[in-house]
Amino acid sequence: MEKGIPVLKDEEHVNDVTEMLPVWTVAGRKELSDSRNVQDWIKYNIRAQAINYSKKKAKEIISSNASPYNTNGKKRRVILK
Repeated sequence: MEKGIPVLKDEEHVNDVTEMLPVWTVAGRKELSDSRNVQDWIKYNIRAQAINYSKKKAKEIISSNASPYNTNGKKRRVILK
């Protein structure tokens, strides 16, 4: 994944969400009574998956780069929580 590319364009992330969608749907229908709540539950899980995936990719990029400096000589600033 390149810098600035949304996770929705990353095939690996899209496949992960596609695989988990039926699981989230079944769990939502089982635990929640209203279909709007089920939709919110699914949206919440998609967002959480995107955040976790982005953090994982950022860590991979950081660990693959040996230098803490950008190509322009400035020190990289990356904040991960």
